[in-house]
Amino acid sequence: MLIENAQHRASLVDYLQQEYPRADFATIKAMADELELRLMRAIDPQVSKVTTPSVQDEADSRHIRLTSTQGAALMLRPDVSRLRGRRDVAIIALLLATGLREGEAVQLVIDDLYQSYGGVHALRVKAGKGAKARMVPFGDMLWARQITELWLNGRESGPVFTRMRQGRGDMRQAQATAMPMTTRSIQRMLRRYPIWIDGALQAATPHDLRRSYARNLFLAGIPVEVIRQNLGHVDVKTTQTYIGVLDGATRAPVSVYEPSEVLARMKAAAP
Repeated sequence: MLIENAQHRASLVDYLQQEYPRADFATIKAMADELELRLMRAIDPQVSKVTTPSVQDEADSRHIRLTSTQGAALMLRPDVSRLRGRRDVAIIALLLATGLREGEAVQLVIDDLYQSYGGVHALRVKAGKGAKARMVPFGDMLWARQITELWLNGRESGPVFTRMRQGRGDMRQAQATAMPMTTRSIQRMLRRYPIWIDGALQAATPHDLRRSYARNLFLAGIPVEVIRQNLGHVDVKTTQTYIGVLDGATRAPVSVYEPSEVLARMKAAAP
């Protein structure tokens, strides 16, 4: 440590002797000891602990949750006459329909698309967050796999989503490489396709699509516990934060009581 360095001690003594030329050496030494003690206490992690605040809850406005209409608009943005566009639509469709993390999407191989779970067509995540495998049923969103198959164009093995050859991804007859995409390339891809949200053009992130999956399944009546399992969350509280704060119309309860007789009696008694 700096304060235990001999050169630091000598410099401190020199400084004090210049500041207090009439003080004897014993006084100078005592002053140096006191300053070093104060410095030690100031930087001691047990005495001066630094508290780093953690974020438990984030404002709902920090994230985008696409409605079904906005999700459809996003899938229409890429130019499917081009190879890159067909790939990008397949990525967007699969993220919207399964809630995958971008890291899980880039690890998919073609065989993962053709699994079943309880007799239902499902997608396999071999290693999700925390190295946990899971199955994500397609249900009525099997169209996402069909869109992905159009991108694959008969390919039967290897990574589902691959990179374009450098500088040739926008050409109509371009060829894809056999190299899997990276999470960063998926993030960059989505930035190329902003859509109108609340009156402004905004680009969604892969995690926004994951949150959109959670919100839209919940609004469709899927139990939170089912959504939790599909997303691979450990705690249902995490899933609830993905669903987010619902608007007034969504949160308005249906009537669970029969008030007609009470209303009739009140109206009859009214002056």
